[in-house]
Amino acid sequence: MVSSCGQNSTGCIEGRSDGVVLIESVASIIITIVCFFGNLLVCACVYRDKYLRTVPNLFIVNLAITNILLSVTVWPFWTVALTTGKWSSTQAACDFQGFQNHCLMTSLTLTIAALGLNRYIMLVYPFHYRILFKRKNAYKVLVVQWFLSIFWAFLRFAHMGGYEFIPEIGLCSSRAKKLVSAFDVTVLILLNILTLFCYYKVFTTIRKHISSVLPQGTNTPWPPATGPKAYYYEEVNFTKTSMLIFFAYGLSWLPLILFALLSLAGVELPRNVLLTSWFLIALSCATHPVINIASNKLFRKGFYQVLCSCGFDYEANITTRLDGAAAPVAEAG
Repeated sequence: MVSSCGQNSTGCIEGRSDGVVLIESVASIIITIVCFFGNLLVCACVYRDKYLRTVPNLFIVNLAITNILLSVTVWPFWTVALTTGKWSSTQAACDFQGFQNHCLMTSLTLTIAALGLNRYIMLVYPFHYRILFKRKNAYKVLVVQWFLSIFWAFLRFAHMGGYEFIPEIGLCSSRAKKLVSAFDVTVLILLNILTLFCYYKVFTTIRKHISSVLPQGTNTPWPPATGPKAYYYEEVNFTKTSMLIFFAYGLSWLPLILFALLSLAGVELPRNVLLTSWFLIALSCATHPVINIASNKLFRKGFYQVLCSCGFDYEANITTRLDGAAAPVAEAG
């Protein structure tokens, strides 16, 4: 099926069969709905449960808010374009969607990096953690990352050519020159390398710590039920969740980075390849709540409470550790 472009449209997605249109439209609708309601549940869980209102979870909530904004201000335009085969709205709407897309994707990247740095300092330099990552300082980090995200998106709009509809991906994106695009890709790669380094150091630190508290041939229970080691275990457990979020993010962005490098080198890529990379990014935004449910017992309990509108009682406020012992929810990870 070939879509016909109207006089008021700025682009047209050509050469798609009815089956392809249906698949792209349904997939984008499902991802948008799951992304919105899933991340809204993450925010609701933290709002309802005071034990989830920790400094690390500030970054989790910020990720959720960013994903909600994407599902409200970016993905709907994307869905309409994939369904109708063209950009039917105004140039102002295109500028708005392009600005939001660039701003929120930058915020997503910076928040993932900040979360990795938080875990690095917590587990590698724990004595500095309470000083560097006080709640007030965490808020400052979030304010700075939002300022940088908004500033860079506005700079593109005001001085780097604005935004235009790209039929290959169904989104409005920057008309920036190659030098600016190369800068974007370079910063993105460096941030991901920095975050990967943080998690590598965290992983090696955790391995050394577990080896030291579990000498070979002893019957020391793990995870510990109480005491400082139990607190350390809960931090490790949250770190595993943040690692999963980072790797889901990294795997989804890797194709887009590779395709961007090929594009800068002058290689033309087919539409289905480019669009798949954007579907992977959108899918990673939708899987953020799923990762929290699957890997974090306290978030999982919070999800059930929000969905079922259950009250708090003693049984609902305890969790079971891996060794079978019940622990207060305040200690749960």
